[in-house]
Amino acid sequence: MKPTISVIVPIRNENEPWQELVSQLSDVYEVIVVSGSDIAGGRAACMNEGARRARGDYLWFLHADCQVNSSHIECLARSLHKYPDALHYFRLVFHDGPWMLVFNQWGAYVRSHWFNIPFGDQGFCLSRAQFNKLKGYRLGLSYGEDHVFVWQARKAKVKLMPMRKGLGTSGRTYEERGWLKNSLIYQWLWLRQCFWCVRKILLV
Repeated sequence: MKPTISVIVPIRNENEPWQELVSQLSDVYEVIVVSGSDIAGGRAACMNEGARRARGDYLWFLHADCQVNSSHIECLARSLHKYPDALHYFRLVFHDGPWMLVFNQWGAYVRSHWFNIPFGDQGFCLSRAQFNKLKGYRLGLSYGEDHVFVWQARKAKVKLMPMRKGLGTSGRTYEERGWLKNSLIYQWLWLRQCFWCVRKILLV
């Protein structure tokens, strides 16, 4: 039986481009776009609200600037059928931005496949039951709610299941702010938060 998948797309406001992504998702059970301007909250609040509204058995969290097609949905359905209780994610690829982002792709592969620390731009998907068990995304964080969610899953012994297929995301921020500067900032932020997660989540 084909799993019912609810796609949740958090956006900052209605001006953020999301229509193209929604048009690529005609094969899923439902698509829920939640704007921070509507619920007066950040990305974590938007994703939690989307999960509350969802009717599907599985929740697939996608960034508004990612690109999907039917093969992503088929790949995800196979993985869900085989590992229904896991947290599934794709391999990160950039569909635009400077060529140096190939190094970021390699780094994301090592981080997520070798160290089991994927990020939200890799398209997290898990059952609604598991999401509720993890009590959703943590509120009150200035960044990295997806990173913290992974540590919550690891503490709860939820299996992390990578898929080989690449999920395209935009690299425009690296073009706007500079590849090296942006890469160093992101590395510093997630590593700093990593230590916080170990101390605050795993050691409590």
